[in-house]
Parts: sequence; structure tokens; C-alpha cells
Amino acid sequence: MNRSDTLGRRSVRRWAFALITLALALVLCAGAAVAAETSRSAASKLGPVKISTFKGPWLKWNKTTCQFDRTNVHPKVYRPVLRKFPSPTTIGYTPETTVFPFDLLMNNSIERAARGTNIQLQTISNEFPSKTKPLQAADQMVQIKPRLIISGNIVSELYPAIQDKYFEACIPFINEFAMPIPKPVPMYQSSFRFDGNTMGTTIASFAKKRDWPLKDTWVIFCSDPTIATAKGSIADIGRFFMAAVKKALPQIPADHFAPFLSCPVDQGPLKPRVAVLNWLTAHPEAKYVLGGAWDDSPRGLGMVQALNQRRFGTRAAIVGRGGDLASIKLLAAKDPIFAADLDPGFSVWGPALLALTQDIVAGKPVPTLVAPPNLLITSANANAAIARLKKLGIK
Repeated sequence: MNRSDTLGRRSVRRWAFALITLALALVLCAGAAVAAETSRSAASKLGPVKISTFKGPWLKWNKTTCQFDRTNVHPKVYRPVLRKFPSPTTIGYTPETTVFPFDLLMNNSIERAARGTNIQLQTISNEFPSKTKPLQAADQMVQIKPRLIISGNIVSELYPAIQDKYFEACIPFINEFAMPIPKPVPMYQSSFRFDGNTMGTTIASFAKKRDWPLKDTWVIFCSDPTIATAKGSIADIGRFFMAAVKKALPQIPADHFAPFLSCPVDQGPLKPRVAVLNWLTAHPEAKYVLGGAWDDSPRGLGMVQALNQRRFGTRAAIVGRGGDLASIKLLAAKDPIFAADLDPGFSVWGPALLALTQDIVAGKPVPTLVAPPNLLITSANANAAIARLKKLGIK
């Protein structure tokens, strides 16, 4: 082999190395550009977030006594701002379930909002209607030791034990569904009073529009006494619903306002449907029916199925609550029985809920109740609501 051949091979190797280096540099630059764009995209979601209202008294986490104390030192208005933690911060989340449609809306919203905030979300489901899993989830969270826990438990009888577990471990938490609880903690939930009033007033308007004979009209409501009955709990939705209908339609006889129906949802819409069918069988004199439910799916859908099965058509009108896509599609299809749906903003709960989380972790005072924005959906704006959900990836 002569000298020129050796130099030639070295030259080729140098050029190959240079080309590989250049290619790697281009890949790295492209990756950096994508990362920068992703970072910008995530950062664009940060900043002030909307809420519908807030309610005092204000609370502040006491790291010494491991509880929330009332405080008179606070801003006049609560303005939550979603931001990025200075370093990765573990936040616990125990959702009601990971299967119910409205839970999926909430869970996805929280997961989306956490992106780009340095929040490391640790999720353990309460698996409602289990009465043992919420306690197990609390024990697991205590072992994880997050900076704060967003508690989605809705079995009110378990909250004293859950609160004891968290406070003994000196971990602050948010009562996500504003359930009755022994000691004060911040709550995140749409106002039950507002929801009940809005649902009742809305459904009453359908009886007026359809010119029903009110002496033959009955009013029912699907709830679940095994979850809550106390004032200040989700049971208030039904109470304010009934009161709003009575106020709007005083001509309906007092004994036509039925006691709340027990509508468990451990088998989806089946038990709500059976509860309404049984009630209809026991009340053949009910020629026209107004109704409401804690949620649109499964309870509201079960009510609609029962009334459709008995061929009520325009002689029944049901209002739900939740903003579930399947329910909104019923509205878009102009189902005569499913008349309206109050969307408490489940699909956009994440930003304000995590901003509240960040304020508590930062040692700031926060209101006892923060309520997310909500929207009344009817057939008139159902398609727009469907389009909004599709933009969020919900199809």
C-alpha cells in the first residue's frame, strides 16, 4: 500500500466523521427546536385562569399545627394563576373513579393542566362506590408524601378518617367535591345552590313552553342518599332544584313533588332507569314529568331511557349536570326528553384547581370554596359544545 492510498483513506474517514457530526448537530438542533416549541406551547397555557365565584372564610395551611386556619389577612378578590413550580413537585390526586364520563373529563383536564408546570401528578383512584378503596388510597398517599393531595372522595362517611390520615401526616388537601367534612379545608366545586337553582328554573321553562296542564305535572329528582343527604353537600342540588321549580310553577300541587329517588350508578344508567320505571308504575296519574339529576351520565341518561321506554315524548323534560359528550349529543339530536345539561366545567377544571393547589403549597391564603366556570347547554348550543370538546381531544 503506498502513501497516497493511506492518505486517501484517512481523508475519506475525516469527511465521513465530519458528515456524521454535522448530521448529529442538525438532529440536535431540530430536537432543541421541537423542545423549545413544546415548551412555548406548554407555557402559553400558564397564567390567570377563570373561575365563576369564590366564597370565604379564607384559609391558610399551618405547617406547625398541620391544619387549615381561618385568616383575615387576604386579598379582596381571589385571582388564581397557573404557573410553573421552581422545581419538580409531587401532587397527589385521588379521583372519584377513572371510568365515569364526567370523571374522565375532570381527570383529563387536570392531567393536561399539569403539563409544563413541574407538577408530578401521582394518581390513585377511589374506585367509587367502594367504601374501602378511599381509605386505602389515603394510606398510599401518606406513604408517597406529596406536597398536597386533591381528594375526590365522595363517600362522606369516610371523610373524618381520611382527613385524620392526611392531617396526622401533615399533608394539606383539597376537598374536590365540597363534601361535608369535620375540619375546614379548601373546596373546589361549582356552587350546589347555583346549580340546583339553574337546573330547576331551566326545566320549569320547558313546561311553560310546552303549555302543560300543571295540575297533571309531577317533579322527580335522581340522587343517592348513600352518598350525601346533609345540607352543604351535593344533596343541596336536589333541594334547590325542587325549590326553583316550585317558585317558577306554583300551580303544580305540593304533593306532586316526589321524594328524591335513590339512583345508584354502580351499574351505569341501569339503576336510575329502574328507579324511574318503578316510580312511574307507582304513579300512573303522572301524565307529565319534570326531572333532574346530580349528573347527566349515568343518572340523567337512565331517567331519559325510562321515560322513553314509557313513550312520554314531549310530556317529559329532564335536565342533567356534567357536560358529558354522550349527553350533549342527545341535545344536538333534539331528543324531546333530555332538555338541557348544566356543564359545571368538568372539562376545564384543571387549570384553576391546580392554581389553587399551587397557592396552598406556596403558603398563600385561599377561599374556602372556589367554583369553576359553568355553562348551560341546550339544543341551541349543543353543537358548539361538541366542537369545544373535540378541540380538547374528547370525541
